[in-house]
Amino acid sequence: MNTAKIIDQAISEKKTITFEYDGHSRTVEPHHYGTLGGSLQLHGYQVKGGSVSGKVPNWRNFKLDKIDKLAKNDVVFEPESTYNPLNSKYEIIEKKVTDKK
Repeated sequence: MNTAKIIDQAISEKKTITFEYDGHSRTVEPHHYGTLGGSLQLHGYQVKGGSVSGKVPNWRNFKLDKIDKLAKNDVVFEPESTYNPLNSKYEIIEKKVTDKK
């Protein structure tokens, strides 16, 4: 299954995902994915793992073509109360989570 399909499924099921990105293992609550700056990206709330900026938990965007070792977890999440897809400035949102806290 390709990256976009796994992310789409995780968003539908409200399941966390784990992956490698920029040399760090990360656990993320995927809230939406789509086109940002001309590339397919994931907008999610990172809850565990490393980051170049070091701040976790925090909102992040991830380019789908840089995500490696992607796995959908069995952990169900409730969408973050601070989630607002309009704040992310995506040109197109392919899939988004519903029913936030």
